Amino acid sequence: MKRPCDEIRDVLPTVVSGRAEPATEQAVQAHLAGCEACRAEAELIALLRRHPVAVPNGLEEQVLLAAAGPRQRRASRGFLPQLVAVAAAVVLTVLGIRLVRVAEPEPSPVAGFMDTPFQAFGPWAGSGAFTPGSVVLEELTEEQLELLLAEMES
Repeated sequence: MKRPCDEIRDVLPTVVSGRAEPATEQAVQAHLAGCEACRAEAELIALLRRHPVAVPNGLEEQVLLAAAGPRQRRASRGFLPQLVAVAAAVVLTVLGIRLVRVAEPEPSPVAGFMDTPFQAFGPWAGSGAFTPGSVVLEELTEEQLELLLAEMES
């Protein structure tokens, strides 16, 4: 919750410039009659309005950008930084994909014949009625059996 002086200071520029609503101006004048600190600030604002100070080159733009917030500041820098950031992201992504592909092991020659446990055993999988080796080995070709044996030996 704001203190009364904080609320008065918020509207002082509007009152000093003569743009305040009559009720607001009356409330501020009543407060100024009893508050020396707010009265001094009102006098300073009036003095600055009578004798404006030249704004240094570039300061007005910096203040407006700061007041606009981060989104406006990013937009004012131009398109180039955003383009560079996107290009860097694309390059890093492509390099990452290439590194992952290089690091992938060669697939096993018998890969896929049994991707999940007991998949090759058909309706007997997990039923408890399975005799190990009775179905799978008979269904494999000679080439698949040789590859399987070679893989088991290594």
